[in-house]
Amino acid sequence: MTMRTVFVSLLGIVMAITAAGAVDSSTDEQAVRKVLASFDEAFNKHDANAVAALYTDDAEFINISGMWWRGREEIRRGTAFVLANIFQNTTIQTDSVSVRFPTRDTAIAVIAQHTVGSFVLPNGTRISGTNARLTYFLVKAGGRWMIAGGQNTEIKPGLHDPSKE
Repeated sequence: MTMRTVFVSLLGIVMAITAAGAVDSSTDEQAVRKVLASFDEAFNKHDANAVAALYTDDAEFINISGMWWRGREEIRRGTAFVLANIFQNTTIQTDSVSVRFPTRDTAIAVIAQHTVGSFVLPNGTRISGTNARLTYFLVKAGGRWMIAGGQNTEIKPGLHDPSKE
């Protein structure tokens, strides 16, 4: 066997392994987007159980106020509270979604969304609406995409990023 034959054989094996581990971008991206759409649907139905079911058992979420919820049950409990006491007359609408796959079993989604309808904070402040950017880290386990972590950040009106000038 010549060195060229060995090299070509090894190259073929590496390409086969790489292809086997590659993300099926269209199918996986559709599945991730479905999880995110299911979140919106559950939130808009004010169904904290359905929201929580999208998270892994050990997921973490930091809400727009900075509250850090750890674990699916705490996420369910926190979501139930805000849906019943703050967002009871509010829905959310996603404006844009960006998805990328650092590995074949992980995804990062960045979402821009806004609230529809006003809401009242626990301190009595009425808010007519918000714009937010959320970042989700999703994992694929057993063929199913689930949210493992998330962060919600308010987009302040009128602010711009001076580092991009």
